Amino acid sequence: MRPFLAGIIAFALAAPAAGADSGGLVGVGVKRCEGLTAAAGGADRGEEEGVLDLRRYSDWVAGFVSGLNLATGEDLLRQLSLDGAMRRIALHCADRPDEEVFAAVRTVLRALQSPEREDAPHDKGPPAARR
Repeated sequence: MRPFLAGIIAFALAAPAAGADSGGLVGVGVKRCEGLTAAAGGADRGEEEGVLDLRRYSDWVAGFVSGLNLATGEDLLRQLSLDGAMRRIALHCADRPDEEVFAAVRTVLRALQSPEREDAPHDKGPPAARR
């Protein structure tokens, strides 16, 4: 029984070290964009494997964005559906196959917060008046 317990403890201690290279992220967010692009293409063609793989990416993005929404108290998708966000992320990834999915999600979220977006909230008055 002791060797089994020692193995579990060693595994648990090694797990955080594996995630340390990716800033503590786990799951498909640390995979390269080429995988998401392939999943999206397969899903578009109606391939079961592509649909399932894209669902894994979508589930990860949903959890990540939900956590950020809770932490910030904001709707970071700005009323965009998860499917719409996934389409934008997939488009971003198609142009950057070596980028991590997390970086693609971060880039898309930043673009959604951009004041240039038509549906983004607009501040009233000049910057000096908002202080």
